[in-house]
Amino acid sequence: MKPAITVLENRLIAFLDVLGFSARLEAETPADVVALYCTFIDEANTKIFHQVNELHQTAAVSNFAASKFVFDSVVLVSHPINAPHNVSNFIFATTLLLERGFATKFPLRGAISLGDYVESIDHGVFVSPDFKSLFASEQNLDWSGCCILQKAETVVLSSLHGSAIHPESARRNHPVVHCAVPIKNQKQKTALEEKLWALNWCYMLTDHEIGQGLEHLIPAKRTPTAKFVSHVQSLAGTKRDAVTGHQPPLYMRNMPSTTQCRIRFTDQNDEPAEPQMEIQLGFDAEL
Repeated sequence: MKPAITVLENRLIAFLDVLGFSARLEAETPADVVALYCTFIDEANTKIFHQVNELHQTAAVSNFAASKFVFDSVVLVSHPINAPHNVSNFIFATTLLLERGFATKFPLRGAISLGDYVESIDHGVFVSPDFKSLFASEQNLDWSGCCILQKAETVVLSSLHGSAIHPESARRNHPVVHCAVPIKNQKQKTALEEKLWALNWCYMLTDHEIGQGLEHLIPAKRTPTAKFVSHVQSLAGTKRDAVTGHQPPLYMRNMPSTTQCRIRFTDQNDEPAEPQMEIQLGFDAEL
């Protein structure tokens, strides 16, 4: 019988790898590491890979057409890119995965490209012509973060902002920012030495969460990752906004796109918090 093959054409594809996974298996008991990693995967499957509109109580919607955990690597595939909300869902969910990984000592490193994805669900086989370039790029990156390869830039920027914005227009709360990408192999600098767009995984995290995540990285990865965080914090825009009239004091981070906006509330100590009274929020339409 001919196997059932699924072909997803012209999709955003992310390849991510957990930094330091092998070293962690040596430093801790494999059972403990696997248990924690499974918790991370479960959280990803229930809270990141599928989203629920709590305002309208609608059914969960998948952020990805395909998502695979393979040992210490993750492969994510978008829904059709002709709909901006599909691209936005893909970028926001991938960013959230990086955030949660960084905060729970499973820092991720990877890249996003554009191409075809082919899968046989029955046999657990999946391939893409872009896996080679994604894997090579991911392996050569020298930080915790995720860059967008030039092949996918226009699709991502146009979907998030309505047009491919200029790098200097990026703000600290935008979903993607423009930065110099640190790489290992000096001989391959011609491929990645230019500044690239990267997922803004650090804006929504508190200073405490970022500090803990940086401490978990080895020095070689910690320095360039901290440099990326500093770059994001140096961009125009406020770090967090006070919610007017709320008692006790409440602050908000927001990350907008043309189709959605992520929000996170914190208290005066920049610890996660929830509104204690009815609030009304307004946003500038300019991205």
